[in-house]
Amino acid sequence: PKEDEYNISMITVTDKQQAKKILKEVKVSNFAEVANKQSMNKIPDGNLGFVRLGELPEAFRDKVKNAAKATIIQNIIEISM
Repeated sequence: PKEDEYNISMITVTDKQQAKKILKEVKVSNFAEVANKQSMNKIPDGNLGFVRLGELPEAFRDKVKNAAKATIIQNIIEISM
């Protein structure tokens, strides 16, 4: 990966209450399993692969850039799709 690339995984839901519930149960160790069961995007394990920071929606950029490696961002990020 290049310096401005990040390996991104995400779980996409349409309901904020469901997002809050998922955030309480998800951990790095069970992320793929939870993503496969709960995410509406159906990307295997929720993994988008390596993505350049500039390709991410603006709402994601600062949170991703400032996150520690192999961590779950404990924020619900709302974007229009």
